[in-house]
Amino acid sequence: MVRQTIEAGNDRLLVEDSGGDGPPVVLLHSGIADMRMWDRVVPALSVTHRVIRYDLRGYGGSTPPSEPYDWVSDLEQVLDRCGLESAHLVGSSVGGATALALALASPDRVRSLVLMAPGISGYPWPEEPQLAERWAALAQVGDREGLIDLMIEVWCSAGEDATVRELVTQATGAQGGEGTWWRELDPTWDRLGELTIGTLLMVGDLEPPAMVEATVAAASRIPAARLIRVPDADHLLQVRVPDLVVAAIQGHCRD
Repeated sequence: MVRQTIEAGNDRLLVEDSGGDGPPVVLLHSGIADMRMWDRVVPALSVTHRVIRYDLRGYGGSTPPSEPYDWVSDLEQVLDRCGLESAHLVGSSVGGATALALALASPDRVRSLVLMAPGISGYPWPEEPQLAERWAALAQVGDREGLIDLMIEVWCSAGEDATVRELVTQATGAQGGEGTWWRELDPTWDRLGELTIGTLLMVGDLEPPAMVEATVAAASRIPAARLIRVPDADHLLQVRVPDLVVAAIQGHCRD
């Protein structure tokens, strides 16, 4: 594995590249973790594919954002710096939102999509005032441990261990910069029917109900999409069922 930092505007992204001659796969992490969420997937996947993953601005080893930015432009920068005209994209949560946005904006750059409980820009997400109030109250008094506990409660209902807590802890600290500099993605929900790229969606049955509903609904809108529902799994499929995730990615990319 080769790690390097690449320029993204005035900031820098930490990128890991397995190298090799296999078909390229780019792994995009969720908003409750950094690229380490793929640690249990990369070894087996890199046997058959060139695997690239990176940390979003402010996450893991990437620098905090210091200017306006968007996830799609940063993904394109990673592809360019890795010498890739196109790649298979595997995105979890906000990573899925990013993959979808690039597939609709520049379909020639995306060979296939694997979307794990994707955040879908423009989807009519239900309001959750009680959750928002709890988050705001904790943030107001600077209770970071309380915020971490709340994130784990909502997104990691399959159970907490040291790995889960470390991932969520780091991600919780990254979200401040997003609020200041991040530019929203263009809406994709009403354009899902335009996708002509082979798409596989995955969702754990222990996800929040709204996330399950959104993923199932997206699968019905994307032409010829396939859906895998995973029992007893939450927002961290890569941590909970890594063998299933590897097999799903390899099979989908091959098909």
